[in-house]
Amino acid sequence: MKNKITQGDTVVYEDKIIVLEEAVVTASSALAARKRMEELEKKYIDGTSFAGYFATGETLDVMNDPQAARLTDLFAYIGSRMRIISQRFVRGRRELAYYGRGTGGETIVSVFYLNNTRIDRDLVDGIRLSEVAVVKFIPMLAGEPGFPPAIAIFLKKPGDEGYWEKDRYQLSEQKITGYTVSKEFLMPDYNKEETKVQTDARKTLFWQPYVAAEKGIAGIKFFNNDLTKKIRIVAEGVTRNGNIVYFEKVLE
Repeated sequence: MKNKITQGDTVVYEDKIIVLEEAVVTASSALAARKRMEELEKKYIDGTSFAGYFATGETLDVMNDPQAARLTDLFAYIGSRMRIISQRFVRGRRELAYYGRGTGGETIVSVFYLNNTRIDRDLVDGIRLSEVAVVKFIPMLAGEPGFPPAIAIFLKKPGDEGYWEKDRYQLSEQKITGYTVSKEFLMPDYNKEETKVQTDARKTLFWQPYVAAEKGIAGIKFFNNDLTKKIRIVAEGVTRNGNIVYFEKVLE
């Protein structure tokens, strides 16, 4: 072994040792979103007519989208979220247009499925966005005459909810602890008869965060412990002009 292992948790490489406290671990939101999408694909889409289109189609994770809770119109949501789908008004009603086929490169999507069952387009208007778990678009659906573009809508299963719904109440009720409570340093007064200490082994003999100095002079008074022979004095402060002051000295 080229390197001697130091105490504590370490990560050992060939030519150097990195102590874990020097390492930085980051989380990838894109990776987490990808994992949630794969779980939805497995739970809702695998085994249906729309499985296996992940590479060529496009899928929307509605259940784990916090913005979906603020919207109601499914057509507007799909049209604004999918890259190759846009919303159109045809004869006064909302339609979804797919760029890539048809005259001028645009085709109106007319094939819709709900939970793997073919439904009429008018029934889609009655689906609430809050009920939807995942939406999948397939440019060319096998099994349909002419291989048309299709939209598959899958509703949430009982008990399913987005990750943000599971955490929102915990976040709203999170207790803010604020600043750490200052440590109390004991300073017994041996001038008082009622002070009875069997053993004084204090490491900090005197602690006073607010000491006013006049012309650079400030007086302090404290009692030593039973062990100390050398006293280290550290003074830090700020002058009236805002300058930082630091002083350290050992008294024997």
